[in-house]
Parts: sequence; C-alpha cells; structure tokens
Amino acid sequence: MACASLLLLAGCKPFEGGQTVPAYLSIDRITVENTPGNSVSQMQGYFSSLIDCAEVIIYVNGDTSQTNLGVYELPCCIPILRSDTIDKVIVNPVVKQNGIAATHIDYPYYSSIELDKVFVAPNDTTSLGSLTTHYVAQSHCVWEEFFEPGAQGLNIDSIVHRLLYNQAGALDTILSDNGCGVVHVSQSQEALNFWSKDTIDMSRYGSESYLYLEMDYWTDFNLSVGFNNPTMVGGTSNIHSAIVLYPNQGWQKIYINLGRLWSYYNHHPYIRLYFSILNSGHLSGNVYLDNMKLLVY
Repeated sequence: MACASLLLLAGCKPFEGGQTVPAYLSIDRITVENTPGNSVSQMQGYFSSLIDCAEVIIYVNGDTSQTNLGVYELPCCIPILRSDTIDKVIVNPVVKQNGIAATHIDYPYYSSIELDKVFVAPNDTTSLGSLTTHYVAQSHCVWEEFFEPGAQGLNIDSIVHRLLYNQAGALDTILSDNGCGVVHVSQSQEALNFWSKDTIDMSRYGSESYLYLEMDYWTDFNLSVGFNNPTMVGGTSNIHSAIVLYPNQGWQKIYINLGRLWSYYNHHPYIRLYFSILNSGHLSGNVYLDNMKLLVY
C-alpha cells in the first residue's frame, strides 16, 4: 500500500510513458556505523548522531544527470513518477546545523549512501528500511572528550567533572556507555567559564576546511560555545562565541559550525574551545556534556 506524502509531484521528472500514478520510496532512519581504518576515533560511544532528514537523488534509464527528489524528514515516504528499475538511488544524510531546523545541511563528514538497481512500481511502496552511513575518510578528529572511566585525565577544564555509571543518580543521567561530564552550578555563580585543556593544533588545515564541533548536551542554563586563540589583544585572550545553547529538558545532539568563527580569526593555527555558563537568574543546576569531538575536513 502506498503511503502519504506532502511533496508536490511537480518536482519530479515526467515519466516517458505518461505515468500519472506515483510509486513510493520509504526510508525509516539513518544511523552511523563504525568503519575500521577510518581516521576518526574508534572509541565505543563515538557515534552518537541525530540524522533527522535525508536528501534523495536518483539516476534512471542510463541518465548522466541526476534527478534530485528533495529533502525529507525521517521517517519518510517519497512519491516518484517512475516504474520498473531505478539505476541508482543516492541518499545524503542531513542534519540541523547549529540545532536550527531552517538550516538543514548535507553533513560533510557523513558519507552518501548509494543503492543500485532499486525496483519501484506504481501505487506501491519500496522500503529502503534503516540505512547506515559512516564518517568519510577525509574526516579528522583534532580534539575529543568522551568522559569514559579509565582515561588518564580530561581534555577539558577542571570545573568539568567526570560522572561515572556507579555514582549516585548517574544511571538516570548518563547518555551512553559509562560516563559523561558535569558542571555543578550554584546560585551564587553568575558565570562559569571553561576551555579545552590544551591548545588544538590546526596548522595542517587551511581556509577551505570545514570545522564542526559535535556534542551531546543537557543544560539548565544558557551555554555559550566558541573558541579563542593564543593571541593576546590588550593583555587578554581573543575570545568569541559562535552560538548560545538554551536550557533543555534532556540530552540533545548538536552539530555546531565553527568554520565562520575560525575564519574570523584568520584561520589561526592554534585554538582552544571556549564555553561559558550564564546564570543571570541565580539558580542552581547542572550542565551535562558527552561525546564531544572537533572535526575538520
């Protein structure tokens, strides 16, 4: 049975035989899998993801040019004025850049998914099921923190503590694996600042590089995220924010584009991630962090 969709069929190439009844392609979800030999980290828990949309492209009847069917929120059911065999279906994972639905992007670090010889029929649904992607080989993780037990020390400032699975209340808080980071905030603290512990070497990467911070967070406060470089201006570090995250009610995955901010610093070869907790309401609460990784491409 065909499933419903809000997509206007006018966006599809007309079928040569004058077909007016659409076929359908459905996708349940897209997840990220570990790829042995990839240059990014292989730690368990690395692959938290939030791929909530997919861009779908097809090639049919020996076409040398693509037909872009558009971007669809997952799970999706896509009408298509085709029948018989589609030579190739390409699915590009799409995420919310900076957590904003209006800025969905093909995430440059996730590989496209290619499916050959997909059969479709009018008024019927061909299910592509749950698809998997992986980080592309060009991805490099230049900084990471997963708060796992057994690590020698954290790669982040000391006000961020490691919360482990065997501590009180941790099982109801930890997102994945055996640990997460937490900053405890008291009513008397109007602002708390913390950084990545060490300078991050960006000297191998130039102005054409993408730069994203992936992380999971759960915050009771506004949380500013940016970075600084070691250059001193008037005796102080040069610090700017890229985004302010607002309080939420549970863990949330985000992909933060730091490329524009890095260009503001003229692509300085050494940077440090910078975070600021803003507590103007003089409340007590917590900020939780996990699966933090700074990726360059």
